[in-house]
Amino acid sequence: MKILFINVSIRPTAQHRQLPVGLGYVVTMVEKAGIDFDILDIDIERLSDQQVEQYIQRNKYDVIAFGAIVTAYRWVKWLIHTIKLHQPGCKVVVGNSVGESIPEILFAATPVDVVVLSEGEFTMVDLLEALDAGKPLGKAADPEIAVAHHNGDLPATIKGDGIPGIVFRDPMGRLVNTGLRKAPRRIDDLPYPNWDLFDVERYIDAARLSVRGQVTKFAKEDAVVMPVNTARGCVFKCSFCHYTQWNDPYRHRSPESVIGEIRRNQKKYGANYINFWDDLTFHKLGPAEKFVDALLAADLGIHWTAAIRMDLFGRHDIPRADRVRVAEKFRDAGAVVLGYSLESANEEILKAMNKRVESKYFAEQINLLREVGDIVSSTSVVFGYPQETKETIAETMGLCRDL
Repeated sequence: MKILFINVSIRPTAQHRQLPVGLGYVVTMVEKAGIDFDILDIDIERLSDQQVEQYIQRNKYDVIAFGAIVTAYRWVKWLIHTIKLHQPGCKVVVGNSVGESIPEILFAATPVDVVVLSEGEFTMVDLLEALDAGKPLGKAADPEIAVAHHNGDLPATIKGDGIPGIVFRDPMGRLVNTGLRKAPRRIDDLPYPNWDLFDVERYIDAARLSVRGQVTKFAKEDAVVMPVNTARGCVFKCSFCHYTQWNDPYRHRSPESVIGEIRRNQKKYGANYINFWDDLTFHKLGPAEKFVDALLAADLGIHWTAAIRMDLFGRHDIPRADRVRVAEKFRDAGAVVLGYSLESANEEILKAMNKRVESKYFAEQINLLREVGDIVSSTSVVFGYPQETKETIAETMGLCRDL
C-alpha cells in the first residue's frame, strides 16, 4: 500500500517556516509501526497549487493524509477534490481542526473518505493497518438512530463501533462516527518526533527568521531554532477556540522528558533556540516555577519561547514579589519571548469569549515583565464578536498602544 502524508502550508506568504510538530508526531508513530510512506512538504518546498496538482497527477497512492486548521477549509476542499479528480480510488484522510470541528460539512462538500478526530498518532496507525488489510473501519452501532443537526442540509452521523476517533462513510453511504479516542494521559511515552523525516536543515534556516527579542547568548544569525511540545490540551475553553470541539485533557510532559528532547536536538542538530510549541505551556505559577527550576539545573545554554496565560504573572491575588521572583527565573533560564493573548480589552467581550480573565491582568503582566527585563511580550487580538463596535476595537488597540 502506497501512503502519502502532506504537510500543508497554512501561511504560504510568511518568510519563516517551522517544523510541523503535529504531523511530526503522527509520522513518527507511523514509522515506529513499520509502515512505509512518502511526505510531500508543501510548506518548506513552497509549492504552488499547480505544482501540488502536478505531483498528484504523476504519483499514485492508495492513501493520502493531511490536516489543517479550520481557516484553511477552502484550500482543503480544493485539495480533496484535486486528489479525487486524478486518483479517484485513493482514500483521502483529513485531520486536525478542519476535520474535528466540521466533519459533516467536509463530507457534504467533498468526497473525503475518513476524518480523524482529535489527536491522531494511534488512530492513524490503526487506520492504515486496517486499510492495508482490507478490514472494515467500523460499523453503525444502531443504524436506525441518527444524530440530529441544526442544519438540515448536512448529513447526519450515526454512532458506531470500530477504530476509535474517526468519522467515515459506510457502504450504505451513511456517516459513522466511532467517537473520540481516549487521549493518552502520559505524553512522556510518545517518541520524540523524528525530524530526519523532513528536510530539517532547510527548516532550521527558515526558522531563523522567526527569532525575536534580545538574544544575548549568541547572535541572531547563529540561532538554530527548533520546536518542542511540552503540553497538550488546555484548561480553558475559550468560545472561539478549537478546544470547544476537542475534549482532550490538559497534560504536561515531565521536565525530564522535555529536557531529554532538547538535549537530543542539541546533540543532533545543534539546537540553541527552542520554541515550546504548545497551545498553552504554562497556566499556573507553581508548575511553571518547577519547570524553569529544572531548566536552570540542566544548564542547557539555550534561549526559548513559550505560550502562557495572560494572568500568569498578572493576577493580583498572588503577591507581586512571588510573581517577580518566578519571572526572573524565566529570564535567567533563557526565556526571551512569552506569548499571551489579550484578545480584547473589552470586559463584555472577554466574558463572551469565556476567557475568565480581566484586561488589567494583561497590563500588569506586561509591566512586570518589562521591569524584569530581556523578555519580549507578544499578544494576539480577536475582532468580530457580536458585541464588537468601533469603540470596543479602539479600546483594544488603545490598550495595546498604551502598553
